[in-house]
Amino acid sequence: MYINLYPTKELQRTKQSLLGFGIFLAGGGVYALVREVLQREQLQLSWLLSACIIMAVGLVLVSLGAGWIQLKEAFFSMNPERISYRLTLYGQQRMVNWNAVESVRIIPNTVIFEFKSGKRLVLRLGLVQDEKVARHIEASIRLAALQQNISINGVQVHKQKAGYIA
Repeated sequence: MYINLYPTKELQRTKQSLLGFGIFLAGGGVYALVREVLQREQLQLSWLLSACIIMAVGLVLVSLGAGWIQLKEAFFSMNPERISYRLTLYGQQRMVNWNAVESVRIIPNTVIFEFKSGKRLVLRLGLVQDEKVARHIEASIRLAALQQNISINGVQVHKQKAGYIA
C-alpha cells in the first residue's frame, strides 16, 4: 500500500502560500534594511540584523515556493515486511521493520511503536493533512499488527490453530 500525502493540487497550493508569504517577508526585510541604512542617522545593529534575518527567511520561503529548493515527497508506504513514511515535506524518512516491533500503542492521532530493543518510535498522524487518510493509515497499521501477531494497546493476539470444534 502506498499513499501520497500531498497530491499535486495540495502541493501546488502549499507552494503558492510559501511563495506569497516569502515575497511579503523578503519585501518587508528589504524595506527595513533600506530604511535602516539610508534614513537613520545612527545605525542600530540590532535593527539591521533583524531586517537581514527577515529578508533571509523570506528568500528561503520564495525559493521553496518557486521550486528552486526542492521539497521532499510526503508519503506512507506499508508492506508485509516494513512500514516506510515521511509525513512532512521537509522531514526525515523513517522505516519500521515489523520483525523488530514488540508492541504497538494506538491512541488518537498517534501510533507508538515499541521495539524489542526497548526503543520507541512515535508516528504522529496529526501531521497528515487529510483526516480520512490519517484514519485509513491508523486502521491499516492496526490490521497489519494483528496479522503480524503484535500486541496492540497491551492486548496480545494469539493465532488460532485450524481444527474442528467439538
